[in-house]
Amino acid sequence: MKTDELRERYISFFVKNGHTHIQSASLVPGDDPTLLFTGSGMNQFKAQFLGKGITSTRAVTCQKCLRTGDLPNVGKTPGHHTFFEMLGNFSFGDYFKKEAIVFAWEFVTKELSLNPKRLRVSVYEEDEEAYSIWEKVIHFPKARIVRLGDKENFWPADWQSHKKGPGGPCGPCSEIFYDPGSCGRFVEIWNLVFTQFNRASNGTLSPLPQKNIDTGMGLERTAAVLQGVPNNFEIDLIFPILKNVAEAAKVKYGSDPSKDISLRVITDHLRAIIFSISDGIFPSNDGRGYVLRRLIRLAQRQGMSLGLKKPFLYRLVHIVNQQMLKGYPELEGCHEQISLIVKSEEEKFINSLAQGEHVLGEVIAKTGKKKVISGEDAFRLYDTYGLPIDVVREVAKGKGIAVDEEGFNREMEKQKTRAREGSILDGDIFKSAGKKEVYVHFPKTKFVGYDTLTSRARILGIVSDGKEIILDVTPFYAEAGGQVGDKGSIYTEKFSFIVEDTFKIEDVYVHRGRVEKGQGSLKQEVEAKVDSARRTKISRHHTAIHLLHYALREVLGSHVTQAGSYVAPDRLRFDFHHYKRVSDKELDKIEGLINEKIREDNSVEISEMDLSRAKKEGVMALFGERYGKKVRVVKIGSFSRELCAGIHTSSTGRLGLFIITGEKAISAGMRRIEALAGEEAFLEIKKGREVLRDITGMFKVQKEKLAGRVAEVLLRSKKLQKEMRRRKTGGDAPDLDKLIAKASTISPVIMHRFKDYSMENLREAADKLKKKITNGIGCLASVKDGKVSLVIFIAPSLTNKFKANEIIKDLGKILGGGGGGRPDLAQAGGKDPSKIEEVFKKFEEVIKNG
Repeated sequence: MKTDELRERYISFFVKNGHTHIQSASLVPGDDPTLLFTGSGMNQFKAQFLGKGITSTRAVTCQKCLRTGDLPNVGKTPGHHTFFEMLGNFSFGDYFKKEAIVFAWEFVTKELSLNPKRLRVSVYEEDEEAYSIWEKVIHFPKARIVRLGDKENFWPADWQSHKKGPGGPCGPCSEIFYDPGSCGRFVEIWNLVFTQFNRASNGTLSPLPQKNIDTGMGLERTAAVLQGVPNNFEIDLIFPILKNVAEAAKVKYGSDPSKDISLRVITDHLRAIIFSISDGIFPSNDGRGYVLRRLIRLAQRQGMSLGLKKPFLYRLVHIVNQQMLKGYPELEGCHEQISLIVKSEEEKFINSLAQGEHVLGEVIAKTGKKKVISGEDAFRLYDTYGLPIDVVREVAKGKGIAVDEEGFNREMEKQKTRAREGSILDGDIFKSAGKKEVYVHFPKTKFVGYDTLTSRARILGIVSDGKEIILDVTPFYAEAGGQVGDKGSIYTEKFSFIVEDTFKIEDVYVHRGRVEKGQGSLKQEVEAKVDSARRTKISRHHTAIHLLHYALREVLGSHVTQAGSYVAPDRLRFDFHHYKRVSDKELDKIEGLINEKIREDNSVEISEMDLSRAKKEGVMALFGERYGKKVRVVKIGSFSRELCAGIHTSSTGRLGLFIITGEKAISAGMRRIEALAGEEAFLEIKKGREVLRDITGMFKVQKEKLAGRVAEVLLRSKKLQKEMRRRKTGGDAPDLDKLIAKASTISPVIMHRFKDYSMENLREAADKLKKKITNGIGCLASVKDGKVSLVIFIAPSLTNKFKANEIIKDLGKILGGGGGGRPDLAQAGGKDPSKIEEVFKKFEEVIKNG
C-alpha cells in the first residue's frame, strides 16, 4: 500500500465512523507558548480536551509534526525522524476505551489486512478495563497482551511515576505492535491514550467529568510495515528523496553504512526544513528560526562528509515538494521561494565555516601556556561556525594543543537539553489555556465593524480591575493580521469608557482602556463608537499594503511573498522575502506603480467564499498562515486578490497618495519597506519641502542647482582634508627620504616610529615607501592620543615568502590589540605604546627567520 493511500484510507475510515476531518495544524502552534513546534496530533485540541470550543465530538487528522528531542538518533535507527506525520482519531467526551480499541482493531486487520498473528498489544499494568476489552471483546490471545508500567503506558508521565508527570488531563494507554519477523522485532504502530484523569500539581489523580480519546499512528512507520521495508526511509514517499540525495553526492545507498546514515539524515532534515519554511518559519538566531538554521547546517555538514562542498540542499527542494504534494497541496507554488531561502542559508553557512577556521586560529593563539582549547570555545566553533569537533581536534593536534572534549560534551548536552525542552510540552501542558480562563466563559462576540462604526451593545464582563470591557456586540476591530486594534468610546449618558485598544482572545473581543466618568455595570446597555477618523487612516494603510504587495511582485518578481506587516493610522510596515537590497530605481518604480493604481481609482471589493474555492481561483494567501473553511477575499481592480480579514477603503482613489519612506534588511533573505498613505504621505512631503527650502536658503541657490552646489562643497572639503594630511606628512618628508636612502644602501627592511601619525597617515607613508623601494619590507608605528597604530608593508615580489596579514596578528597582540589586512599591506591597533620596541624586535626576528 502506498503511503498516500494509507493516509487517505485512515481519514476515510474514521469519517465513515462519524468523525470530522480536521486539517493538519501548522508546525507553529497557535496561541500556545508552551510549545516551540507542533509535536503531536493532540496539540491543536487542547481546548476541546478541557471541554471548551467543541464543535464536533469526534475528529480525525493527519498532523505534520516536528520534534528535535531524538535528533542524535535520526538516520541511525529505522524509525526516528525530526519531521513526521501522525495519524490520529479523537473523542471529546463521546466514545471511550471500547470503541477506540474496536476501531483500531478493525482498521489494522480489515482496512490494512495485517495478519492478527503478527500483532501484539500492551496495556497499563493497572488498567483492567482495557485488558478486559482486548481479551473479551476483541478475543485477543492473553499470551500476546503485555502489562507495562508508567514509563511505557501512562501518558504523559516523567517515566518514574504517573504522579510526577505534567499537570492536566492524562491517562493510561494501550499500544499496538507489529512483529515483522526480523531481528528488530515489534514495531509500535499505534498508541491509544485513554484520557480519564486530571493530575493536580501535587500529583493527585482525579477522574475527569469528560473522558477523551487521543490516538496516534505513525504514518511512516506503518507504511514501512505495509511495504515490507526495513526502515522508514525506504518507503515510497521518502525513498525517492533519499535517492536524489545519493545522486547529488555521487554515492550508492547501501554500499557504506556510515554514508547511508548521512544520506538518511539529509533526507530527514530536508523534509523538516521545507515544511518549517512553508509554515512561515525562517532561519534566525533564536526560537524556531534557530532550530531551522541548525537543521540546515546539520544537513550541510552531512553533505560535506559526502563531498558536497557547495550549496546543494536548495536543488532538492523540488523533489520533496513533488513527493509530499498529494498530502499537502499548499506546497504547490512554494518551490522557488523555499529554494531561495535554503540557498541563501547554505551560502551563509559556507562563509561561516571559512570564518570559523580563522577563529580557530585565534582560539589556538590565545591558549598560551595552557595549550588547551576550552570546551566552551570548541562548542562555540561547532555551534556558531559549524566546525566539527574532529576538525578542531585535528588542527589543534598539529599545533601540539589539546582539546577539552569533556567540556565540549557538557556544552553539547546542555544544548540537547534545550532542544528537548523546546520541542516538548512544559511542566503543565494545559497551562496556556488557563491564562485565558478569565475569558473562555464569555460567548462569542458578534463583530459588526465591517458595516458600521457604531452599535448598541450590552456589557457582558468588566475585568482587569475595570480596565477591560467585554460586549455582546462590537464595531471595534480587534488587533489581527498586523492591523492595530480600534480606539473609541463605550458610553451612556452617565458612563463613559475610553477604548485605547481592542484585542481578541479566541472569539471574545476585549476592549481595554479607562473610565472617563461614571461606572459601568453588567448587562448595562451602552453605545459603542469607533474613532472614525483613525479607522479611515488605518483603512488607507491596509489597502496600501495590498497595493505594495502587488507592486513588489510586479517589479521584483513572483518570488516575493509577505512575511509580516504592521498597519497603523500613522504608517505601514511590510516585511517580505527577497534576497538583495531593493535599488533606488526599483523603489521609484514600485512607488510610481502604486500611485498609478491610486489615480485609476480601482474598486475594492470584499467577498466570502470557501477556502478550497479561493485556492482554486488563485487567491493569494499569507505564507504559513492557517485559515478556516470560510475566508474573506479582498479584490482590488483586476490585479490583486488576497485573503484578508482587515479593514479597507472602498476604492484605491481614497488613498490619495503613497510614498515609501524606507527600505532595509531585517534578516537573511528578508527585507522591510516602511511607507505612508493619504494625509500622512502629504505631511511627509510637506516636511521634506520645508527642509529643502531651508537648505537652498543656506546655499543661496535654486533647488534645481542644489545637488551641484553640495557636490562642489564636498569636493572642496575633500581637497582641504587631503592638503592638511599632506602638510602633516610633509613635515616628516626628510624622515621618509632618509628611510628610502637607508633601504637602498644598507637594508631593505624598514622599522620606524613616527610622531602623532594617524592610521591613515601611516598607510600613506607605507604606500610611498613601497613605490620607492622595490624589494622593501617595513613596519611603521605611531602613537596618537594614547593609541598605537601599526602598519606593515611588503613588496609584492616578497608576498610569497612573507604575508603582512599573518605577521600583523602576532604583533597586534603584543600591543594589546588586533589587526588584519592583505598579504602586501596590513594594519593593527593597540593600547600599550611601551611595547613598540618589542614589536620592532619581533618583526625583525620574523623577517630574519623567514
